[in-house]
Amino acid sequence: MRLSILVLVSAGLGVVGGPAPPRKVLTEQAEVFAKASRPAAREALKQLEELVNDESFKDLGFEALDEVKSAELGRPLPVVVIHLNELQNYKPGDDPYPLMHMVHRVIYPVLVKGQVRSGVEVHEKDGMWQPTSFGLADSVRRYSIARERHAAGDQSMSYFLVKVPSLNQNYLGHETDKGLRLVHVRDQAVQKHKLEAQPAAEVLAGLVQAAKEHDGQPR
Repeated sequence: MRLSILVLVSAGLGVVGGPAPPRKVLTEQAEVFAKASRPAAREALKQLEELVNDESFKDLGFEALDEVKSAELGRPLPVVVIHLNELQNYKPGDDPYPLMHMVHRVIYPVLVKGQVRSGVEVHEKDGMWQPTSFGLADSVRRYSIARERHAAGDQSMSYFLVKVPSLNQNYLGHETDKGLRLVHVRDQAVQKHKLEAQPAAEVLAGLVQAAKEHDGQPR
């Protein structure tokens, strides 16, 4: 069965010392999607190379035409979506997990000598992963810089991208033993300082009023 909505599984009791740490269900599913999507991402990188020419290389994020020849995939960001109608009904203190819909999409930064130049997106349909978008340079660069700033060199940190499309808001999500945390991705991410993550429940509570005032039209 395809999993599109993830709900936090209640933690059982540990053998000694009280409740066990919560399962990192979003991280687990993100890792499954990242592994399954990798072959399609490699194919997308090949297709991106075919799209790059004298006229398009800048629009696709590259600084020089021949950069694409040495391009490689960066760390994937599986995509989680929060729907407007569910956010409108969210109440402070509610569990944030039922609002987290892991969709079958994964974004990959495209790197040249370790620097983000472009990006590709792949998605799964009818059991097959396939490329859907190329370029995405500005947004992927923001995601990557935010991840770098927040992780501060810790390569063990695992992230996924949490999008609130109706409000045009994007966050890096990661799970800790204390629950789900969100890092706001915005232009300030390019500043050279460590970004702070906030509890997801607090972030969602702060978005409810804007969600209720939303007119339902795309932003």
